Amino acid sequence: MLNMTILPNAAAREITISGSTVQRDFERACSRAAWLHIKAMITGQPDDLLWMARARESTGPLNESYRGVKTIEVDSIAGSESRATEFNSDFLPRKRHLDARWSRVNSAFHEGLELPPIRVFELEGDYFVRDGNHRVSVAKYYGVKCIDAEVVLLAPCG
Repeated sequence: MLNMTILPNAAAREITISGSTVQRDFERACSRAAWLHIKAMITGQPDDLLWMARARESTGPLNESYRGVKTIEVDSIAGSESRATEFNSDFLPRKRHLDARWSRVNSAFHEGLELPPIRVFELEGDYFVRDGNHRVSVAKYYGVKCIDAEVVLLAPCG
């Protein structure tokens, strides 16, 4: 089940969503990502999503411990296990080939369909998406506060 709690000041969305609205949302998300990339280049600030492998470099060997399904804050999701180049640091889509999957998730969000929990690794208080990058992207696009996640804790050995 996908649990998305909308922030109180999030803009109201159309109840009935058409294919063109879904496509427009994707285009807006990509445009926002492009503008943020330009801003990052000008200011010298990074806008890359964090790779889990980079975060693990300083940790040494890790044990995995299954923590089950729990509700996590979307803002605590710091990166991705394998798709960091496809989304920016705000999880906005950077690549046009993400259109079909992103749009299906967007439609499901608007229709109120239940989606499975995302799958994440927890490392030092941050979460890294193993499965569900598009669900996180749509959630962040709409200002969703929380999402259900199947969590695996990564902790130092010993």
